[in-house]
Amino acid sequence: MPRSAVRSRGPQALWLAALSLLLPGCASIVSGQTQVVSVQTPGCEAARCELSNDKGKWLVSSTPGTVTLNRSYNNLQVLCSKDGVEAEPASFASTTKGMAFGNILFGGVIGAGVDIHNGAAYDYPQLLSVPMRCEPGALREAAAAARPPRLGLQVGRAQPGQEGVAVLQVEAGSPAERAGLQAGDLILRVNGEAVADPDSLALHITRLREAPALELLVRSAGGEQLRRIEQTAQRAL
Repeated sequence: MPRSAVRSRGPQALWLAALSLLLPGCASIVSGQTQVVSVQTPGCEAARCELSNDKGKWLVSSTPGTVTLNRSYNNLQVLCSKDGVEAEPASFASTTKGMAFGNILFGGVIGAGVDIHNGAAYDYPQLLSVPMRCEPGALREAAAAARPPRLGLQVGRAQPGQEGVAVLQVEAGSPAERAGLQAGDLILRVNGEAVADPDSLALHITRLREAPALELLVRSAGGEQLRRIEQTAQRAL
């Protein structure tokens, strides 16, 4: 073969190789349909978290912890709980990998489409933080651990412009009746702590269930008075 023919093929071969890189293909350079993420629950360690998207569901049995999940364009939903206390559902958006755009150049439009379809083109945040409130001493944990002592009171919200919690009914023979509470009274404070609604009243009473007595600051027709409810006799109720 003439030497001149061999030389002429050199530039032609380089040109063909360069052209092949520009032709559409179906190869993918964005590898990996799965991703490892870490989950933490500030304020409440050892929580159980369930993660889900349109590709499946995954579980972190105790936080902080890690799990391998499938990538997706759709948001990742995270629901954490511990001992009956549930965090607000959290949602984490995915972002498109920078290499997915490079795939259009090197792997072709078809290759990029494959990555988008199987989720490989997307990333979730590596650290997922889901705040919770179940730390020791919190009112919410106290309410979950034990029911309020039975005082024999039916209460409701005060009228607009009034402060405290309204007493709607007092059970005959109950600790509340023995302490002198009557329907129409307004409970303003429990052992010095202000109460604004029936829920906060129940939480404060629950937290103080081991106290020897409850002192309720009550406003009635005769003015403000302190009513004392002994708890020793009613702890078994």
